[in-house]
Amino acid sequence: MNILITRTKRKKTISIQVKNGNIEVKAPFGLNQSYIESFIQKKEKWIKNKIDLQKSIKEPSEKKFIEGEIFKFLGEDLILKINIGNKKEAYLSYRQLYIKYPNHELTSEAESAIKKLLASPEINEKALSLEEHTERIEQL
Repeated sequence: MNILITRTKRKKTISIQVKNGNIEVKAPFGLNQSYIESFIQKKEKWIKNKIDLQKSIKEPSEKKFIEGEIFKFLGEDLILKINIGNKKEAYLSYRQLYIKYPNHELTSEAESAIKKLLASPEINEKALSLEEHTERIEQL
C-alpha cells in the first residue's frame, strides 16, 4: 500500500481518505509517527475494503445519444426517445427521456440538450395521454 501522511496544525483528529487506490492519512502536527502507524494498522481491513469497493465500481460508459440508450437520472434508468418535431424540447414521461428536434441528425445538439437537462434541478414531467395509458396497458 502506498500511503501519504499529511500533518497539519488545523487538524485535531486522524482521518483516512482512500481515492483511486491512493491512501492519504491526515494527522495533527504534534502526533508521533508510531501512533499514526498503529492507527493505520488497525484500519488496514477498512482500507482494503474501500479499495476493493472503488475497484468494483464501473466507470460510466461514453454516451452515443442514440434512440433507446439508457440514461441514469435521480437513481432511475431512463430510455432516450428522439423524435422529429417542429420545436426543440426535452421532457420526461413514464421513465422515458424525450428529445424533440426539427432534424434527427442534430446529435451534437441533442447531446448538449440532454446534458443541460440532466444537470438541471428542475425537469418538467409530462403526464401520459389516454392513448399512451391504453397502449401501455395493452402491452402488459
